[in-house]
Amino acid sequence: MSNRLPDPTAGPEAAAAAYWLEHADVLVLPSAASKQDFNGVLDYLDVRDLPPAIVASLVPRTRRNREHPLAKRYMAAIAQRVYRVVDIPDDAERVRYAGMEGVPVETVSGSLRAAYRELAEAIALSPPAAR
Repeated sequence: MSNRLPDPTAGPEAAAAAYWLEHADVLVLPSAASKQDFNGVLDYLDVRDLPPAIVASLVPRTRRNREHPLAKRYMAAIAQRVYRVVDIPDDAERVRYAGMEGVPVETVSGSLRAAYRELAEAIALSPPAAR
């Protein structure tokens, strides 16, 4: 799901997201290293009765952004409230290349392939949703 809370009154796409959130066994939220993304995840985590949450965290390429104190504080706060955080390398360039060449993404980046496997494993091993 996107890391914005679904608003059932905002049209069919938002209503579908709200519906599936009620029935989900696990919630996977993407997050880039921005205040908007971090706050979107934290807003979601304030919702009651969520299924176990996994954050797919897009890791910035630059060390400066990866190690920024504010980003670290946000991620620490998020990590305390979710089942798992899975780091996804920012391989946007290679992903675009794969799309243009018509090849599977996992063939152009070993680190991205490993991250996708880790994410799939986290989803499969997540605890049952409390209903």
